[in-house]
Order: sequence, then structure tokens, then C-alpha cells
Amino acid sequence: MPNQDRRHYIHLDSALRTSGTHSHPRWKLKREITINDILETTNNKLRLRMVQFSLPYGFYNMNERNNKLKIHFIDSDFDAIYVLPTGNYNVFQLMSEITKDAPAFTLTYDRIKNKITLRSELNFRIDFDNECFNQQLGFSLGSHVSVFNPTDNLYEVTSDQVVNSNPINAVYVRSLNLVQSNSQENERDYSSIIARIPVDVNPGGIISFEPTVLYEVHLDVNIINEIDIQLTTKNIDEEINTNGLDFQISLEIDIVLGDENKPFGITDEDSNDSDDDKKKRKSIKQQEKNVAKRL
Repeated sequence: MPNQDRRHYIHLDSALRTSGTHSHPRWKLKREITINDILETTNNKLRLRMVQFSLPYGFYNMNERNNKLKIHFIDSDFDAIYVLPTGNYNVFQLMSEITKDAPAFTLTYDRIKNKITLRSELNFRIDFDNECFNQQLGFSLGSHVSVFNPTDNLYEVTSDQVVNSNPINAVYVRSLNLVQSNSQENERDYSSIIARIPVDVNPGGIISFEPTVLYEVHLDVNIINEIDIQLTTKNIDEEINTNGLDFQISLEIDIVLGDENKPFGITDEDSNDSDDDKKKRKSIKQQEKNVAKRL
């Protein structure tokens, strides 16, 4: 029999998933949530809010997707690709690791400008693409050609941006089966994002989030019997590898009655309503309660 409560709280732990992985778990619900048998209305909706999230910061900012440094030596027309071990580096650890693999280079860091300069006796060009750690070195994507510095008698190139040692500054909580109808994402017609969690702790800490203002997601489904959650970066196809660590999430799912539907999004209930609107809504809610008692 369908669960006929108006509001449902679902507490999930990826360690107790039905299937999937640490970063992309799926859970089967013991009791399905449905809009079908609530009241004699045809346009009820399901509304989702994320109320709590917790994840140990165990993922790497330098991972298998972005741990390459591609350098072209111009005079010899030779291409070299340096692959760094995955992990979380600060700027000084990163420079030390690069010089281990590429002894032809020296690196210096300008603390005031937050930029890195690479120097070599050889004329070179750095080619940054999506496989490279350009942000950790403070470079934009593309090619950066060294220039000769007669003072040092060396070729050098300096960051054209600033160093960002932690380019994953948010965890995006997505659901692939809870289809949304009221949100968009960049150039996509619809978004799969439930919440965006700021990463405001250092590696090894706990990323914990309890929003003070709840973002409401309007679902385009009538029945929920399974929940699919995926953790990604800002790129939808870039899943976060939690390195075997599990996360916890709490969801609030409301059945919004047809005569109660209103604009969805970030809301502050009653803040812009007139006194007449508040009285009208109170009267409607009382009528709903009376009807529900008779069911």
C-alpha cells in the first residue's frame, strides 16, 4: 500500500547502498513514495530538498584525469609528458614533485602574486589540455611558450593566472532518476543537481553541509521507489572518487497538492504574501485537513 504521508524524510548512507559504488550509490526504498492516492486531484507534485550532507574529504585534486604535464622542447622538436602521482599537493609539494621528474627545470613561487615561474636552459613550450594540472600551476588551457631572459641566461614562462591548489571547490550532488522540471544547468535543458556543497575544509577533514535556506527541486516523477545519487565535480561526466570513503545524506520529499503548487526554487515562505493571501492559504490548509480526516 502506498505511503500516504505528506512529508517524508529519507536518511541514506552509501555504505548501506543496495547497489552501485561509494561515489554513485543506489538505494531501494522499503516503502515507495507516490502522489497517486493522496487526494482527488490530478496535478499533485513531488518536491525534494536536501537537508543534510556529510563526506570525509578523501578525494584527490590531482587524480588520473588531470595529473599530466606536457612540454615540447622547441629546438630538438621533442615532446615530453610527465605524469605525477595522484594526491593532494600544496604549491611547494607540487614544485618539488615536478623537479623530481623533470630535472631540466627549476620552479619558483611568488607568494605575493601567487604565480609560478618555470625556467630551463632549453627553449620550451608547455601545452595544457584537460589532462593537465594547469590550475595547480596557475596557467590557462592552451600553449605557453617560454621567453629568453638574458639576465639569467635561461628560458622561462610564468603563470598567466593565479595558482589554485584545490580546483575541486565544490561537490555536486546529483540524482539521475529523480528527474527535475524546474532547474537548468549551464547549457543543459534540465539539471540533475540536487545541491552544490562548498568544499571549505582541508583534505582529511569532514565536508558537512546543512543549508539554512533550502533549495526546492520540483520532480517530474509520480512514484519514487529507488534513489540514485552521484557525486561529481562541476562537470557532469567527472565523478568524484572518494577513495573508498562513504557519505551520508538526508532528503526531505513533500507531496505538494495541486491547489498548493507555487513557484519553486529558493524560497522564504510567507515573506512576500499579503494578509489576505495568508488567510486564504490558511483556509485552504484547513480544508485539506478536513478532507484528509474523512479519508
